[in-house]
Amino acid sequence: MLPVRYYIPPGDVRLDLMEESPKRTVCPYKGEARYWTYPGAEDGRNVAWSYDRRFRDAAQIHGLLSFFNERVDLTVDGVLQPRPVTPWSRPQDRRE
Repeated sequence: MLPVRYYIPPGDVRLDLMEESPKRTVCPYKGEARYWTYPGAEDGRNVAWSYDRRFRDAAQIHGLLSFFNERVDLTVDGVLQPRPVTPWSRPQDRRE
């Protein structure tokens, strides 16, 4: 049900254009996630996240950022990825 998630080094993300969000969630497998917002877009709230370093089983993604490809245009190796429809899609993007 979940789309592929890409985890990106923070040095490859324009964090100067983003703001850290107060939102936090916890995954029992990956740890606590903190979120980033892109204030330059109307629907830019909580579009990216990263996990802290508390869970060793997810060490390979600690400190990396991932974007909701349901909410942003995501290009991988020069190819624009389709926006999947998931529970994390914006309401206007969900198929009813």
